[in-house]
Amino acid sequence: MDGLFKFEDCLLKHYIRKEAWLPRCRMRLRTLRKAAKTAAEQRRLKYFTFCAVGALDVLMLDLEKVIRRSTETRKFDTVYFFDVDSEYVIETQKRIPGAQGFASDFVKAILVDDPLEPLAINNPDPLEPPKNEENTAAVREKQRLRETKQIFIRSFPFDILNLDLETYLFKPKEGIPGRVVNAFRKVFEWQRQPGTLPNGQPYQLNEFTLMFTTRVGPPNLGTDYFEMMRGYVDQNLAEHAMLNPIYLKRSANRESAAFLEQDFQGFFKLAVPKTIASLLWEQDWEIDHSNGIQMFQFERGPEAEPYEMLHFVMDVRRINPPRENRPPNQIPPAARENYRTVVHQLFAAHPQDVTALLQAAGEASIKAHLEEIKAHREKIYVP
Repeated sequence: MDGLFKFEDCLLKHYIRKEAWLPRCRMRLRTLRKAAKTAAEQRRLKYFTFCAVGALDVLMLDLEKVIRRSTETRKFDTVYFFDVDSEYVIETQKRIPGAQGFASDFVKAILVDDPLEPLAINNPDPLEPPKNEENTAAVREKQRLRETKQIFIRSFPFDILNLDLETYLFKPKEGIPGRVVNAFRKVFEWQRQPGTLPNGQPYQLNEFTLMFTTRVGPPNLGTDYFEMMRGYVDQNLAEHAMLNPIYLKRSANRESAAFLEQDFQGFFKLAVPKTIASLLWEQDWEIDHSNGIQMFQFERGPEAEPYEMLHFVMDVRRINPPRENRPPNQIPPAARENYRTVVHQLFAAHPQDVTALLQAAGEASIKAHLEEIKAHREKIYVP
């Protein structure tokens, strides 16, 4: 999530953008257009990303006419992003002018305690310290984070969430489930908020596209995280007997404890998408099994310690009927069946090797597309 992305020229990463992100985003746009029954219901696609200063994903979607800038101002006013440094936010906005940038640590802003959450309707000045808090640097920073959080909440919902971490999902020093997971939990909760059409009327988002990127690891997570990941897998095996033959093949006939101990990366690649699926389910969303989850992997290096990247792309929809329209603690049979299908897909599928895919596609075509986006960026750049 750093502003300066040193892998901007990485063709492996751009293969993901072009061959995974772009097709799914095009599908999302087609679905959005089809859902608009009248001219008054038509709207532009809303996109959230950790784009870094280069903003290549945003500019790709603009070049490919998936994201539409404002007709009047030509601004990227339906694009939202986070970066930890205000200077990086300013530099990013020179490349995607009009985009809403949040100069904060994403996880800190999402998880800051805020008595006015979810919406600060009655707070005249979120930067004014409450009367029961001292006017110190720490308090002012908390108020700044609260203001960022409140503005971000009002930005929801998004048609596309690109949660491109480029770092670890789990961190050893954090208690389970970890701060990033808890931040995602909030994001999926806020996705249920109504949006506003151009004519001022509210609308409910029933589908969105989710792209998620993380590093594999770290292997020193600790017993609590290992138990959490094992719990997801063991629970599915206990509830769905049909998964056992697939799991045994994937794990080389090992029980989950041995699989995790002897092949951490293999187990991690099974447990992480299950974590995301469970988070969505908890917030009344389900992965649409018809397109499944696309999973990709590639190794970064050479460095002192090469590491592996995982990329997931999926379509998500509200469970039907939504929980506000069904009895407490009841899940529709169709949703349960969809969940079984999704879990089956997760157990059966292995991440695709992007290095092999890039070689098959031809590096020249991927590089040419990347250079086309960079040339497009130069035309838009505002010094």
